Amino acid sequence: MLPLRLGKDNTVNIGAVQFVNNGRDTRMDIGGGVVNLTGTLIKLDDNATESGAYLVAAKSADGTFTADTDNAVTIKDSVICGGADAMVFGGKIDMTNSYINVDKTTGAALLAAGSKIVYAGDDASDVTVTASDGNTLTVSGMYDLSKVVSNLKPATLHADRLFLLGGKISLTNAGIATDDSSTAGRESSQLLVFAGNDVHIAGGSDKHIGLMTYTGTDANSVALDNTKITGSYHSINLGGGQLNLLKSSVESTNTVGGSKDYDDPCVEFHALNGYKDKGFQSGSKNQVTMDNSSITTTGQDGQEIDIIAGAVTLKNGSVLTSRDIELAAVGSGISSGNENDNVLTMSGNTTANAIKIADSKLTVTGSNATTLNLEGGLINITGTSKVEAPVIYAAAGQTIKQETKEAANTNPTYTYTVTGRTTTDPQITREKTATVTGIVHTYGEDAIKVVDTTPTPTPTPTPTPTPTPTHADPDASTGNQQGYAGKCQ
Repeated sequence: MLPLRLGKDNTVNIGAVQFVNNGRDTRMDIGGGVVNLTGTLIKLDDNATESGAYLVAAKSADGTFTADTDNAVTIKDSVICGGADAMVFGGKIDMTNSYINVDKTTGAALLAAGSKIVYAGDDASDVTVTASDGNTLTVSGMYDLSKVVSNLKPATLHADRLFLLGGKISLTNAGIATDDSSTAGRESSQLLVFAGNDVHIAGGSDKHIGLMTYTGTDANSVALDNTKITGSYHSINLGGGQLNLLKSSVESTNTVGGSKDYDDPCVEFHALNGYKDKGFQSGSKNQVTMDNSSITTTGQDGQEIDIIAGAVTLKNGSVLTSRDIELAAVGSGISSGNENDNVLTMSGNTTANAIKIADSKLTVTGSNATTLNLEGGLINITGTSKVEAPVIYAAAGQTIKQETKEAANTNPTYTYTVTGRTTTDPQITREKTATVTGIVHTYGEDAIKVVDTTPTPTPTPTPTPTPTPTHADPDASTGNQQGYAGKCQ
């Protein structure tokens, strides 16, 4: 995009117009202080290597984009599809009942809402976003694709490499997926969603683009409400100051393992206030909450599930199913003890740094199923929850040191060292109504403590007998009776 100096009054409004191009490289650049698309179709060539669409609402755009929250991109009832990439930048982004699809497997879709966006790569390989929680990225609803092709289902975002960044991110009634051309998955396919004050991602088309540095607060939230993520993403990473899922799901069919060029396949949820040099910083306000929501990975070489936050809550029928699951609720953060990351220290834990599994289900399963690891200041399994894995590690305390030992053709084993209790009460508990199945190793307690929270019935009080009335002897004489009787004579 050419250098621009813009104001919020420099508005671009595009209505029910069709831009269709086939057979050649074409870049569609739309820029202004405000950009509005309503009922618009932008169709670019699927096979062209340099084709793409850029939508920018900013004060200035010259490699670095600067914007106020007035610099908004609004996409309503519109379609952007084809091409090698799609980029949407603004102080705010609001996408409603619309569809963005990048068909190229090496291309990328990037939506970024911030006050400053530094974009250093043509494929989203190096992006830094500075934002506040006022720089919102809102995606709601799906586009009815049957209007275009009769057998297509409604959808919102389709891209093998999809990145959503902002100060605050909300996905409501949305559908996100890979392009579905490979049910097994590709090493390069990934989804990254992060809300923060400063977010820096980097990588390349030949390796995963990952989080490099991060700062944020609990106001920098990511919220999914009735939203589905499907397909075969090799890497799924959602995070912010808080991460909340309500009636939402992640379902992955990826069966492709890791390699020297790509990380191991993983679904990662994070709630944190800082990240730098492989170290996570978090506090009790940095919470991951799953409410009637699920993560399911079906591939035998598919993703493990990792959830790291200041506190982790699963409730109301939430479900995790994978070959490997780890939940960590930590106080001041997690630091790596060596370059191989096989020694991790989780410090500053208190009772506020709790893992709470309420009326939910965790299952480690599959022919290559490994372990379930739970680490925090407290671990509580309540209600009708069911927790099942071949091997379960549960560690609770002020400081937790985890050492991983790996050997060829065998599952990894773990050794924990716990220093300091967070409470004199039991740190690892299970209500009698919940079940835990597997070989269990506990640290910080000698076992999972079974507690009975059934209220003790209050005994019905015995009624106090009504006293029998006492009647005076009619022949008895008292001063008052004599006096009164004398007046009646």
